[in-house]
Amino acid sequence: MAGNALEVYTVRSEAEDDRKLYEKTLFAEGEEIPVPCSERSVVYNVFCVASFITDLVAKYANGEELPRELIMDLYNFTLHKT
Repeated sequence: MAGNALEVYTVRSEAEDDRKLYEKTLFAEGEEIPVPCSERSVVYNVFCVASFITDLVAKYANGEELPRELIMDLYNFTLHKT
């Protein structure tokens, strides 16, 4: 997450394929994307992440299907899920 973009991954501890998929999303040291200092203190994106996580926890508790990945561009208001 940085600035106007966020990513949320759903990883069920009992599902090995979820863990493997998540591991593929991790950056190696030195591959991180530089973010301008002014974009590091944006707070509204944290509230968006919190709302996604809250919804995912409720879906998990109710046995509903979970998306593996949510990627949101807050600048253009687009959401991608898999």
